[in-house]
Formats: sequence, C-alpha cells, structure tokens
Amino acid sequence: YSGVRPLPRSTTGANAAISRDHSLAWHHHQTIPVLTLVGGKLTTWRSFAEEVTTHVLGKLGRLRLADTRTRVIPGNDPLPDGATVDAPGQCRLG
Repeated sequence: YSGVRPLPRSTTGANAAISRDHSLAWHHHQTIPVLTLVGGKLTTWRSFAEEVTTHVLGKLGRLRLADTRTRVIPGNDPLPDGATVDAPGQCRLG
C-alpha cells in the first residue's frame, strides 16, 4: 500500500488545506450522464459505494433492494461465528 490518495482540484495553495472527504459530481458527456467519484479513504469505501448506489438508483428512478451492512469484508480474520467461506474472497454470514 503506497498511501497515495486522490484529492479534488483546489485553488488553495497548500495541499494540507484540501478536504480529505469524498465527493460526487454529475456531469454530462453529450447526452450521457457521468458520475465522478473523488477522494475518500480505504476505511470509508463501503459507505461511499452505498452513497454512489443511492445516487445512481435515484437517477434511474429505482429503489434500493439490498445493502452491504451485514456483509463480511474479505480479509477480515477471524470470521464471525456462523460465517463460511464460499469462494476465495467471498464470505457468507449465517
């Protein structure tokens, strides 16, 4: 792990002043909507992914049918009681 983090463009002079929070921005390439994801941290990737999903589902007029709150994060050892490994990198609770 190199510790490199993408930062949003900023007009401030110091990199230390740039927010480390993540952000989402909708753009259009001709008639195609494009969602740009910027920033964030490895420790917040799951909540960021759910936020992205909420935005995309909203654009599509769809409701969320599932979330990842109870899913085991691959590489989390030891596994919780009752969890099994289905395939390399995949775990199931229950």
